[in-house]
Amino acid sequence: MDLKQIIDANFSTLLKCLEPTNELLGKLRRNEFVEDRIPFIKQQKTLDDKTDALLTALREVPDHHQTLVMDDVIAALRSSGQEHVANIFIPESEKFPMSDQHRNMINDHMAELCEFIDPGNVLLNKLLSSRVITFVDSDRICKEVQLYDKAKELMITILRKSDDAFPALINSLNETGQSHVVYIFTGEGNSRPLSEGDRKMLIKNREVEQSIIPQCLMAALISKGVFTPYDKGRVEALVTQDGKAGMMLDLIARKSQSAFDDFIEILRCVMCDHKHVAEVLKPTVNSAMEVISDDPEVDVQKIEDEIPEILSQELADDESELNSELTKKQNYGVKGTERQHYCHVHVQRSCSTTKTLQFQETGSVVVHFFREKTGRSKGLTCRLQHTGLNPSI
Repeated sequence: MDLKQIIDANFSTLLKCLEPTNELLGKLRRNEFVEDRIPFIKQQKTLDDKTDALLTALREVPDHHQTLVMDDVIAALRSSGQEHVANIFIPESEKFPMSDQHRNMINDHMAELCEFIDPGNVLLNKLLSSRVITFVDSDRICKEVQLYDKAKELMITILRKSDDAFPALINSLNETGQSHVVYIFTGEGNSRPLSEGDRKMLIKNREVEQSIIPQCLMAALISKGVFTPYDKGRVEALVTQDGKAGMMLDLIARKSQSAFDDFIEILRCVMCDHKHVAEVLKPTVNSAMEVISDDPEVDVQKIEDEIPEILSQELADDESELNSELTKKQNYGVKGTERQHYCHVHVQRSCSTTKTLQFQETGSVVVHFFREKTGRSKGLTCRLQHTGLNPSI
């Protein structure tokens, strides 16, 4: 096939992976059929528009010059770090554009990735040394101000790379203390992202910034492995104490659940004297619970892990409402997208809050489980109504 036929047959793929960088366009200037179109290409506002303008210019090359121009394009692509794009025209290696499977994994989880990936210099430097991204890519990502926007720009950049960039990203995340982000992709591993309930408490109670003294916590956070020296530098780079505390909470929100739990433990530590902050972010709920299921497919440990979390969240939201409903019957509900199965679960729990509310409850309930249509279990997304308990004050 000639140049125009290859572009037409692979236009969608080329639009997703070809990057009309200054380096690439500079190398194409030597070609008389492309040189005059470069100013117009650079004037386009979006990356997709620039790519479309370049592909359009290449399609309009006269038929008798297409072979020569294609040779120049392939050489320019290979020498500017886009071998996976060059292989669309003439395959010469195993590098090819991001597969649909990996592309979909990133796109499907884009919102979560933007919330949990820490796109700081540690990760970027790892990706640079692995030749996944370029210095130009890194500079562009760093120009974004907000962490969310940096993470989004990083993911958009990865999507334009070769397919082997995906496993390289996974390795880089694992090697930079972000295995909880890998869990978003795989659903496997012991390190998980911060739970939605705890994340909401961090967002809802940002006023605690005024009560946090970062310098009193930093040594313990480093010692526990919650923060890295790089995290410390980012916090201490800010001028005001509120700014330092705000950055500290921003970073905690992107950490794993275990890192958040260690953060709360440090806040409760007598030496750190931040117990009042811990009580706002994670109200104390002491519980002893046994869950017995008659369905072998049910993740009993996950139920035991999530029910106290939801209980803690709702007690913190409105403990007075809980007190007024203690004489009613307790119900458990689960919401989801596609019903998978249900089973009977026996729950035994004793629980107390910091306001001396105490109760005991034993009962048999029916829990409905749901699974996303993708086949990946999202686990329980349930809401507890704390009623029908036998209080003793």
